[in-house]
Amino acid sequence: MTNLIREKRKLPFSFKRINSSIIRALSQIIEDEASLMQRNQSEYYLLYSIDASDSTSFESSSNEIFKEQFLMDTKVVQRVVMRFYTLDNARSIEIQIMHSIKNENSDNYILVSGNDSTWVNGTLHRLSEIIASAEDQSKINNRYSGYILFGLLIFINVEYYRLFYDYFNAVGGWLSVIAILGFPVISLIILVKIFEEVDRIYPSIELQTGALHMQYHRKRRKSLQWWGAAIVIPLLLSFIYDIIKNIAY
Repeated sequence: MTNLIREKRKLPFSFKRINSSIIRALSQIIEDEASLMQRNQSEYYLLYSIDASDSTSFESSSNEIFKEQFLMDTKVVQRVVMRFYTLDNARSIEIQIMHSIKNENSDNYILVSGNDSTWVNGTLHRLSEIIASAEDQSKINNRYSGYILFGLLIFINVEYYRLFYDYFNAVGGWLSVIAILGFPVISLIILVKIFEEVDRIYPSIELQTGALHMQYHRKRRKSLQWWGAAIVIPLLLSFIYDIIKNIAY
């Protein structure tokens, strides 16, 4: 008697950097299932698709679409979808990986369903292990952005007033008042813009495809690290110097 009850399990994931090797490993699990169906002479549906940032899309019923020195290494990929199911609905696997800044709608997931609970759980476990092996994406800005923003705002404004308050006080006039009162607003706007850029270069799910020079987020992260070091280190040294000077005197 045919099993009329099917189990379905969905695994959303985020904060990962997904490269071509991870995608090929995921597709190989599906290829193994397809090979098994062929040996059993069971009918099935299989389709892989790639959407690139240049508005081109590609589809194939073979994971050769993900092979080295091909699309995954020459295109900046925005979305990868893998769909496999047997025509009797006994087994089904669906995987979607989408470059996502926030991943608020759980656009990245693995969905496995079938009438054999052991197969469903075993397959999901193997796929989840591959995702777990992918490089983690930083969560600092996502979890603590409000605290970091507030702390930086206070620190920068304290240093600003320490350095320029005596000068503005001596000069006087409306220009000094505007410079003193306007800086907190200006610094807040600048910091918010910086944090928005950090969100963009540390996306919740980052698809690392294409040649290195095409990977915008990697390049921007390196630039941000250099600029951050050039700005933050002098400010910290100045702050430490003030503390030591106040203790000494």
